[in-house]
Amino acid sequence: MVGRAAPPAINIVSGLIGLCLNVDSPPGVASDRPEGTVVGTMFCTSNANQKFRLTTSGEIRVFTNKCLDDPGGRGGNGDRIVIRRCTGQRSQQWTPSTSGEVKSFNGRCLDIQDKWVLPGGAAILWDCNGGDSQKWGALLPGGASASRFSLQGNLPDRISRIVSSQGGPASPLNGAQPFLNVTPFTMAIGNNLSAQIYALASLVK
Repeated sequence: MVGRAAPPAINIVSGLIGLCLNVDSPPGVASDRPEGTVVGTMFCTSNANQKFRLTTSGEIRVFTNKCLDDPGGRGGNGDRIVIRRCTGQRSQQWTPSTSGEVKSFNGRCLDIQDKWVLPGGAAILWDCNGGDSQKWGALLPGGASASRFSLQGNLPDRISRIVSSQGGPASPLNGAQPFLNVTPFTMAIGNNLSAQIYALASLVK
């Protein structure tokens, strides 16, 4: 009997400004962080504090056994997202939607506080409103080289421009779907690691 393949480790990128979801870590420290460490946005890297796995049970895991969690457990507007040991409780249940949102157990969306466009924005819960700060895509390593970019303007339009500037779309990952119905494209993570962007919902199997 063939076992189920482990979910891929991904960067989760914001549709607002192209920064990645990030477990707060001191400079030079990207290994396992303690329970209660806050989550926000930062320049995309290949470090462990930005490598997440989406499970079929609804968890978004990071490190060995930590999950994104609403520590108050009530799912209220403005609740700050942290990491805690994975327990399967409802505050660790997340559902990526086909429109790019990541919804908590009570239907509120993973958001960037105050639509902060600089590194260090806080990851919070907020009523879903369809805004770019509530759109999240999956970045997986790719083979092509790419230059750094910053996202500006209308999301589908700017993704299309990036595809064009890279000389065409990247080859899609088997079974993955494009982010917000735009052909997967190649982008840079860090100085020289390239990646492709996909819809989170298509990676939960």
